[in-house]
Amino acid sequence: MPLSYNKFTTALSTKEDVLKYALTQRDLIIKELGILLKESELREDNIRIEHTINFLIDVENDFEFYIANKPPTRSCEEAAKFRVNHEKILRREENPFGIKAANETKSIVRKRGDALYFFIMPGDRKLDEKIASQLPAADLSRLGVIEFTVNPATILSASDKVVHIFQHQELNGEFLSNNLGSKFLSYAISQEHYQKALAKLCGSKKCEVNIYDGQYDDFVKKAGLNPAGSIYTRSGFSQLAYGDHYRSLRE
Repeated sequence: MPLSYNKFTTALSTKEDVLKYALTQRDLIIKELGILLKESELREDNIRIEHTINFLIDVENDFEFYIANKPPTRSCEEAAKFRVNHEKILRREENPFGIKAANETKSIVRKRGDALYFFIMPGDRKLDEKIASQLPAADLSRLGVIEFTVNPATILSASDKVVHIFQHQELNGEFLSNNLGSKFLSYAISQEHYQKALAKLCGSKKCEVNIYDGQYDDFVKKAGLNPAGSIYTRSGFSQLAYGDHYRSLRE
């Protein structure tokens, strides 16, 4: 299966150019794979792609990034095999795809009451078990965000709830990679540009990025919660124990 990529820069590209290329590449890859999407699925995919492109480009400095098509994948480790590697491109390697999982940007969204907790972390890291056990996974399908299309733009553009962002301090590397709002597309962009784009998006949505060390104690400290015990309120824990909390996510 042939994979394609393209480099976009401020001097040579507009948002319209980037969006047109992305949608064309998405259509090519699903045709190649024999995948049929409903009109509603294509429409929602288009919206997520556009939101993500706007997030990446709508920054007051030059942009330079790569977009590539890809097959659907089921994990960060698998997705990393199909991500554009800008270092390989600079070295003019025959195969420009494949990055370390640490340079993949993993997105995990949890819920507490009406608030969403969005964790951004390296693809080779897992969410602290204590955080994961106390914050249930959010039902993102209600926001029109499906599995493996989660990124800051798709979440913040779709949710009208409070979103708290926690970025792992070890998210590093000159370039980062993530999905482009679609299971069939990805991007690679400089760490510096990504941070500026994230800061601007959060500013427009009135949220802030908390840098934390990935551990439970630092999370509850930055979140202003109680580190001595459960991060649930008494009523919240009761709802979780008896199933009401889970049901409320789907109502």
